[in-house]
Amino acid sequence: MEMTPALPDFSEWLRGDRLAAEEKIWLEGEHYEWNLVHVRKALAALGSRPKVLELGCGTGNMARSLVDEVEYLGVDKNPEALEMARAKSSAMFLEDDLRHFSATADLCYSFAVLKHFGLHEWDSLFAHVLSLAPNHVHQLQVTNGESFDDGVNWHSVWLNKTHLLDLISKYNFILNDCALAWSGAKGEEWVIQLQQAVQA
Repeated sequence: MEMTPALPDFSEWLRGDRLAAEEKIWLEGEHYEWNLVHVRKALAALGSRPKVLELGCGTGNMARSLVDEVEYLGVDKNPEALEMARAKSSAMFLEDDLRHFSATADLCYSFAVLKHFGLHEWDSLFAHVLSLAPNHVHQLQVTNGESFDDGVNWHSVWLNKTHLLDLISKYNFILNDCALAWSGAKGEEWVIQLQQAVQA
């Protein structure tokens, strides 16, 4: 696996006019509706008002849809995005770095977030993320070839499919569902639903 130099976090780049432009794209698309389908599918297997953790919650669009159904906590490193999030709903938001953040939840999810961490730290970050909850939904970029990072201003990681599946098994999780978000010349984007394996 070829390692690339560390780039600035996406949250450091996505400020001011860039954040406003990105928010417009997010709201005009159907991304959140599609993401909610996957989160609610995972929630259906849990009890009443489960504890839910959103990593990289951004401007709070997912939180606004879920706050009345779950005990929600959104985490993001971008203070400008969190200011927008707090204006949208009464959900709980925390400014923190996902690398060091610690909490427990029934379900942890992220969309278009984990791909923005470099290959030099990705495996350890994924292990940390999986330690936060027994159930997960995450959107990831995958490829049939060797893992690579084609980011310029920030990281944009593509994971080798076999390597990803090996990591899931290594950390004692089961792949319950895998939905194809899109595919292209570089690879595919998956939304994976994971559940911690029951110890014998």
